[in-house]
Amino acid sequence: MAIFDRWFKAPDVAQLKADRNSSGLIKALDYDPDAQVRREAARALGELHIRGAADALIKALQEDIDAEVRRAAAAAIGRIRPANAFFPCITALHDTDRGVQQAAVYAVGKLGNPKGAELLLPFLQDESWRTRKIAMKSIQRLGWQPDQSPDAADYFIVGEQWSACVGLADTAVEPLIAVLTNAQRNDEHSRVIWCLGQIGNPAALPPLESALRAEQTVIRRVAAEALGRIGDGKALTALLEALKDRNEAVQWAARNALMNLDLSSSFDQLAVTLQDEDPALRLMAVELLAQKDDMEADYLLEAALHDPDPRIRQQAVGALGQLKNIDALGEALGDPEPAIRAMAVRILGEIDDKRTTAYMTGAVGDDSMSVRQAALTGLATRHDEEATAAIRRGLMDRDPRLRCLAAEILGTRNARQAASDLTEMCQDRHPEVRRAALLALSQLEDVDFLPQLLASCVDGDSQVRAMAVELLADRQEEEATAAAVRATSDEMAMVRETAVRSLARMGGEQAFAAIVQARWDSDYRVSKTAVESLGTFGDKSLPPLQEALEKDNLPDQAAVQGLEQVGGAAVPILIRALAHDRLPTRRAAANALVRLYVGGELEEQQINLIEDVDELIANYANVEIIYESDIEEAP
Repeated sequence: MAIFDRWFKAPDVAQLKADRNSSGLIKALDYDPDAQVRREAARALGELHIRGAADALIKALQEDIDAEVRRAAAAAIGRIRPANAFFPCITALHDTDRGVQQAAVYAVGKLGNPKGAELLLPFLQDESWRTRKIAMKSIQRLGWQPDQSPDAADYFIVGEQWSACVGLADTAVEPLIAVLTNAQRNDEHSRVIWCLGQIGNPAALPPLESALRAEQTVIRRVAAEALGRIGDGKALTALLEALKDRNEAVQWAARNALMNLDLSSSFDQLAVTLQDEDPALRLMAVELLAQKDDMEADYLLEAALHDPDPRIRQQAVGALGQLKNIDALGEALGDPEPAIRAMAVRILGEIDDKRTTAYMTGAVGDDSMSVRQAALTGLATRHDEEATAAIRRGLMDRDPRLRCLAAEILGTRNARQAASDLTEMCQDRHPEVRRAALLALSQLEDVDFLPQLLASCVDGDSQVRAMAVELLADRQEEEATAAAVRATSDEMAMVRETAVRSLARMGGEQAFAAIVQARWDSDYRVSKTAVESLGTFGDKSLPPLQEALEKDNLPDQAAVQGLEQVGGAAVPILIRALAHDRLPTRRAAANALVRLYVGGELEEQQINLIEDVDELIANYANVEIIYESDIEEAP
């Protein structure tokens, strides 16, 4: 039985490996009945690095019918590295079994013959990711260095060295396209597309356009971005179609890419797109045409003014504005949409050309308030008679807001010829229009509008009266002063307060007397303003100001402010105010005395008076703050 087992029983490869029985393992490598025994024997010989098994392993690599045995033999040869195995391994590179090829690629790299590198380069393009990786590592072991060849591009692609691949520029385009068109390598497609976009070679356009139809969203998006970087107008059709993509990120990428295309030879395609049934595509075509300062672009944009979609017409108006096509913008003034007409007028107003005035003048009579407003605003920058006449017509607009705008413009441009119109507008039924007209009249040079000003002082609207009284401050006529005095008795406190301020600016005995009387106004703001204003009349205001300090029903702190305006003559009164029964008034008086003292315009006697009460002043005044603020304001 022992003899039978020794002659016919399958070898125990595990025991032979444990005993390091090389001759037994070599015999097992030739055991025909069982391929599994041969595989295990080949693996064991490689793991034990049995150099004497080289010939047997080479034979198994070349002749064994079992692919797994050939694969194990190639791997073992790679471990043992026999000198005579180079050519058998090179032959095995063409084995019909992928696993054997991979093992042979590995073995060639381990054998260390530099000539093997060139033979391994084609495997960098292999369908199998594993084969490509093994080939790259084997080539590295053999000392091969990337150059400027397509092989280097394959090497960088397998090694995922994408920036290095871009550095090869046009040389890398064909290898990259080969990967992009290989559906089995779709996990690399997004980075490959990025490389093609960075290189910018138009040869990549067809596969990139195909990538816009890929199933993966990220592929479609990066493909659109890459086409934009290349910027070739031939990608126009594909990118326009990508605007319909189901994913918003792809749509935006396509949109941005379209804006970067060179469309110098794509006008025919854009003309076709302007007739597309999809308004989004027509809109995009208009945006693209807006970038071109070209007569043909002008022609197509003018055609877009008749598009049925108002969004596209509006976009066309904006584009024509960039191109400063005045006649086309004038044509847009006939559009049925008010928003489009208003936009055209606004753009015309921004173009510095005399021809625009006629169009804006006509728009002053438009049915839409927004169009008329845009026309008046645009005409405000035109200083010829035609523009002024049109703005004067705006004074008759049915919308009070536009009548106000017209009055404001006429006043700003000193349109003296409109004085009669503005005077008439002071009778408008809307008080805001009357105010605007009155203010405009005040801005006209060499125009006497005092009669209208006096009439407005008794207007039915308190705000109109307040404005008229405020404008009286710049007049010195007796009638003006008398009107301001009368206004101190107006039923509205706002008007009375304004009258006091105007009288303070006008000056004179009549004004002074009216302000003295206004101290007793029932409205605190009017009374306070009157007391403060007395200081502008100098020394003669001291008695009424002193009285204001003494009377409980008059604003004492306002009196302190008025006294401070008078200056040195008020020092004795301010010193007495340090004993006022109200603490805020004592503090205000102390601070006023400090400011007068620091100001340096007092007589010696007045200075001495202040210094005599310095301790009392110190009790109430914030000397440090006052002194610091005075230093900051000093020149």
